[in-house]
Amino acid sequence: LPVVTDESEPTDYEILLGQTNREDAGLVTVERDLENKTHYTVSVQGNRLVIAGNVDGNNNLYATRYGVFDLFEKHLGHSFLADDMILFDGQSHEIADDFFMAGGPGFESRVVYLQPGWNEVYNNDESYYKGMYRIHELPRIIDPSIDFDTATRMKNPCMTSEYNIQATIDSVLANLEKDPTDRIVWLTQSDTNDYCECDDCMEIINANDGRPSAAVYYFCNRVYDAIAEAGYEDTYILTLAYLFSKRPPTNMEPNDHIIVYYCPIDDCIFCAYNDESCPINVNMKEDIERWSELCNRIYVWDYTNNFNYLANPYPNFDHLVTNNNWFYEMGVRGAFNNGDTEAAEFANLRAYLLSKLYYTPDMTQEEFDVHKEKFLEAFYGAAWRNISEYMDMLLEFSEGFHWNCNFPTRSGFKVLQFAVNKDKINALWDEVESLAQSDEQLYEIQRSRLSCTFMIQSATWYTEYLLGTPAQKEAYKAENQRLWDDLHRLEFTIENDNNPIIFSTTTPPMDW
Repeated sequence: LPVVTDESEPTDYEILLGQTNREDAGLVTVERDLENKTHYTVSVQGNRLVIAGNVDGNNNLYATRYGVFDLFEKHLGHSFLADDMILFDGQSHEIADDFFMAGGPGFESRVVYLQPGWNEVYNNDESYYKGMYRIHELPRIIDPSIDFDTATRMKNPCMTSEYNIQATIDSVLANLEKDPTDRIVWLTQSDTNDYCECDDCMEIINANDGRPSAAVYYFCNRVYDAIAEAGYEDTYILTLAYLFSKRPPTNMEPNDHIIVYYCPIDDCIFCAYNDESCPINVNMKEDIERWSELCNRIYVWDYTNNFNYLANPYPNFDHLVTNNNWFYEMGVRGAFNNGDTEAAEFANLRAYLLSKLYYTPDMTQEEFDVHKEKFLEAFYGAAWRNISEYMDMLLEFSEGFHWNCNFPTRSGFKVLQFAVNKDKINALWDEVESLAQSDEQLYEIQRSRLSCTFMIQSATWYTEYLLGTPAQKEAYKAENQRLWDDLHRLEFTIENDNNPIIFSTTTPPMDW
């Protein structure tokens, strides 16, 4: 098809993308609901197909793109599993003369932070969520002489200090003068649980039932008021409800231009987040409901792998729909899923399913299962049902545990079950490997299997090394060495700042 701008003369048949002068000429009509800036309409008007976002002018781009991809996926037989994996059903598809559809993403901000997961179809590009400053950088904003890594790990600054407040205001205004379009300002605490307990901070905290979040939002409100007075009232302050600031204040309201990222880093991933019978998640429902009342915009910063034990399975697939349905019902309108950019169990599958969920957070469990099975079949090949069976076993082996995203292996699984079921599990994976249809597919299957081997080696240390015969001990050591070599060969990084590795063939991988 020839691609032209609307400066060309109208022709009898056209596909119109975005806002064009065909609207000005009265050839087509697009009703725009400017409240839903990421939404679109698709319609057939005479001999023209119109795909247009709900925003006026050049800001139409992303909403129009969502309309294009939704049309192809919902009506033209395509599935966008990843940027480099697009399926087509090979069938002929038609759309009617009176065709009309409207839609758009459920969460306005959607980020899946996994290396294979930057799916341009469903997720925002980086410019949408990255604004002024970086996460955990507040101490450095106040004192630029502090390097970033130090700032993220130091005690949080005093939130009532006039010096700190003014230094932050000055820094923000200086940056806004350089780039007035930079409308999201990240003012986020350092990555520690230490907060200021001076008299002024404690006065605000104690007036809010002892919740330190009150001091954080006092600080953010002060900064926003100053930059709004300077003429930047359309700017948003983005901050965290994280660690010490997670529970909402009881007698203070953040300004409507404060975006709160709620971070369930210490909540239980083995239960649904809204499960009040879970001893860890017992306060989460109350917190989310309160934040939803307080905030005009609340986002969730969720987690998708174990940062202390990167090769651990992360058995939360059965809660993803429940969690995101609930977030959406509670008024959450953005999600950032914090994985590891180089390693995560079932990273490609997670990237796709989370991207789909964030785009359609009211998805049903049945719809989710269809997406999951479609990906498993396309990615893992003919024996994809074996992967699904193995995933069910992971849920069984982790049943009854309560822990957050950094759980020790022994605290999240009935570890010896991996030894008891070793032959069955290996047979499942062996069949998947044997039916791989390409070297690329085999590579991905073997990479996904590493987490399974990690668990089997951790479990069989008791039976095949500690209590084993000399021959079993040597075989166990050789298998540990093979696992270690494969982790490097298949580029599955298991070491990070939280978890320095001490490799040994004679210790279980969960203790490396």
